[in-house]
Amino acid sequence: MDDKKRGAYTVSQEAVVISEKRTDIRLQATSFNSYASIELKIDDKSNKWSGSALRKALIDQLIGQYLNHERCYVGCLLIMMRETRKWKHPDTGEMMTFTQTVEWLQSEAYTIMKERTELRVIVKGTDYASTANESHS
Repeated sequence: MDDKKRGAYTVSQEAVVISEKRTDIRLQATSFNSYASIELKIDDKSNKWSGSALRKALIDQLIGQYLNHERCYVGCLLIMMRETRKWKHPDTGEMMTFTQTVEWLQSEAYTIMKERTELRVIVKGTDYASTANESHS
């Protein structure tokens, strides 16, 4: 992120934003007094995030805590994974692929943004195992 900033923002980690809660990554704009928060969830063998836990991270943590600051209304839930697996939809019980999980979480974010029009929230997912394998082959 530092390599791509071109003077538009500064990057910090674990910045305190509200009620002593800390964002994983914070982008501070250099031209105005606002910032964006990125909540990072790494899904690997030691941390298996459930669909319910990912929704909680989006709604309660990113939106409910980090985007409740007067200078922060832009956020991203970034989900990184190492292996292909399925997630259980907490409401329907259906199994979802990684892509379906990200799309479902983004639809949750869209619903909230309709009510809170000042917010801009995106959910992104990346399978960094396939990227790492491609670079080694």
